[in-house]
Amino acid sequence: MKKLYTTACLLLMLGAPLLRAQNVTSSDAVLHERVTSVSRRIAATAQLNEGQYVHVKRLNLVMITELESIKSRFAATPAVMDEKLAELQARYDWDLAALLKPQQLAAYNKAKLSTLALSGN
Repeated sequence: MKKLYTTACLLLMLGAPLLRAQNVTSSDAVLHERVTSVSRRIAATAQLNEGQYVHVKRLNLVMITELESIKSRFAATPAVMDEKLAELQARYDWDLAALLKPQQLAAYNKAKLSTLALSGN
C-alpha cells in the first residue's frame, strides 16, 4: 500500500508541471496564431516587404502580450485600464508609423478606419 501511495504521489508531482507546460504551450500557440493573423492582415493591406513583416510581427507580439497583461492587471479599475490601453495603442501606432512608408501607412489607416466603421465603434 505504501508503494502504491508513493508511486501515485511521485506521478502527480512529475505530471503536474507537464500539465502546466501543456497549458502554457497551448496559450503560446494561440498567442502566436493571433499575432500571425494580425500581421498577415497588415502585410496584405499595406503590402509589406519581408523585413517590414518581421518587424510588424514582433511589434504585434509585444502589443498583444502587453494588452493581455493590462487587461489582467487593471481589470478592477476600468478607468485606469482604459488609460493604459490608450497609451499602448498610441505607442503601437507610433512604432508602426516608424516602420511603414507613407503610402503603406495611408493604406493601413484606411483599412483600420473602414474596419472600425463596419464594427460600429
